[in-house]
Amino acid sequence: MRVRIATADGVEGNALYSWLRGDPALVRDADVSAPEPAAGEMGAMEVVDVVLTHGAALGGLAVSVATWLGTRTRRSTITITRADGATLTVSDADEVSPGLIEDFLNGDDRG
Repeated sequence: MRVRIATADGVEGNALYSWLRGDPALVRDADVSAPEPAAGEMGAMEVVDVVLTHGAALGGLAVSVATWLGTRTRRSTITITRADGATLTVSDADEVSPGLIEDFLNGDDRG
């Protein structure tokens, strides 16, 4: 399953990328990458791509993203996009739980 996570700016994108790449359980079950910048762009990372090797890894991604949001000292907005194009946007840790993210990734759009 392919998941794209967009942040509001490159600083947050770099922080999220580093966080996800530093989660040993997640990187065991997923490929975490950043798209190459388009020609003429500086390369500030606002998007992180995650390809999960199996469905059970959804929970690990959900926990890692929710935990990262909880560590932010300023309000952070992320948009998670599933392969089917459906999106979930959350603006801070108070709005999101690992369960909400996991339900969304499993196809429950009620979040």
